[in-house]
Amino acid sequence: MVCATDNLLHLLVERIPTNDMSPIEICVVLTSSMVSITEQKYEIGHLKQLLDGNKIIYTEIDCSLEENRDTRNRYFEASGIRANYPQVFLQNAGGTQIKYIGSFKEIQELNEMNDVPSEILKADKISTLNSVFAGTVTSIVLT
Repeated sequence: MVCATDNLLHLLVERIPTNDMSPIEICVVLTSSMVSITEQKYEIGHLKQLLDGNKIIYTEIDCSLEENRDTRNRYFEASGIRANYPQVFLQNAGGTQIKYIGSFKEIQELNEMNDVPSEILKADKISTLNSVFAGTVTSIVLT
């Protein structure tokens, strides 16, 4: 897991190696350290465990911090959902294309689909956690 403010996120993106074969996507998770709703606290913690357990590297943006306001609003615009955490996104390395993936519940469902036989997944065109996050950054080395 990588926690980042907007400035650090840009620094990390600059260090991601890219090639013409497949564009690199970055997983971004919106959270809030000031959330008071018990269910959201639970979902934030379990989402991070789920992503960590599946070795999905993500950038966590704490939306309660004033310095993350502009970044937070950009992601809220992409999802159409404000102040409901966690929210998971994929974005291109340049940050120009942001795609809302879902909340904890959607990510949990994608994870459960990893156990469905591949024949069923292909026949019904069902997405899995592995397929959705297949193009994400797998490691970041800061030098």
